[in-house]
Amino acid sequence: MEKMYSTVEEAMEVLNLKKRTIYKYCHDGTLTYSKPKNILYITNESIRDFLKNGIHKKRKMPETKSTGEIPEGGQTENLRT
Repeated sequence: MEKMYSTVEEAMEVLNLKKRTIYKYCHDGTLTYSKPKNILYITNESIRDFLKNGIHKKRKMPETKSTGEIPEGGQTENLRT
């Protein structure tokens, strides 16, 4: 029989996220959890849903001030390389 819950450490490994991010996602409802005896356990179903749906936010590329377009290579003139 499969486990229904994973520890924070197990979730960190599977999702490749930091502990702080796991707690944030639990707090905002992205991950479903249970907290018996003050120990946080994340449901394996919510971990599977997270992996399936790709809930990670995509990083927005900076826009240039003059045209509003993203320059080639994604760099703006204000950023140092």
